[in-house]
Amino acid sequence: MAIGVLAAIVGNTLINYVVRKYRKTWFVIAILAAVILLSTILLGYTGFFRTLRSYLQVFPASRMSRQPLASRLLPCTVNLSRAHAAPPALVLRVLRY
Repeated sequence: MAIGVLAAIVGNTLINYVVRKYRKTWFVIAILAAVILLSTILLGYTGFFRTLRSYLQVFPASRMSRQPLASRLLPCTVNLSRAHAAPPALVLRVLRY
């Protein structure tokens, strides 16, 4: 708490000096905008990774399928590593799309 009070006193003194010296108030607005922007970025970053961690706790990787994502989403895809075993007509039909 003492660091916060000390930082507030130093910051207030410094901003008052700059505003009086240059007679411009946009410094205050620029500092507030920078703090809000930084806060928004950091809150988004924190929220994303907390959500990801919660999701991975509910659906751990050990329970997920070993198939590639495209194979799970699109039922007409063929595993191309086994394409030699598939009939040529099926491979051509998949590659056509």
